[in-house]
Amino acid sequence: MRTKRFVLTFPPEEVERPYIYQLVKDYDLMPNILRATISPQDVGHMVVELNGKQGAIDEGLEFLRKQGISIEALGQDIR
Repeated sequence: MRTKRFVLTFPPEEVERPYIYQLVKDYDLMPNILRATISPQDVGHMVVELNGKQGAIDEGLEFLRKQGISIEALGQDIR
């Protein structure tokens, strides 16, 4: 199992969809939302830690990218 941190940026038309649920259900990932700013009809930002098998993390991130969500990998420290 691996744990990696990311900043997800959601376009306004995608902020109300259950993407975190889909990461759990479809990719067997354990997300830990560290910080989020999401408002309907506005851009959303989320700092999330994903725990799971490396292949599942990669597949889950590719799914998010296909939905128009931008992803930025974080190092160990969040400021």
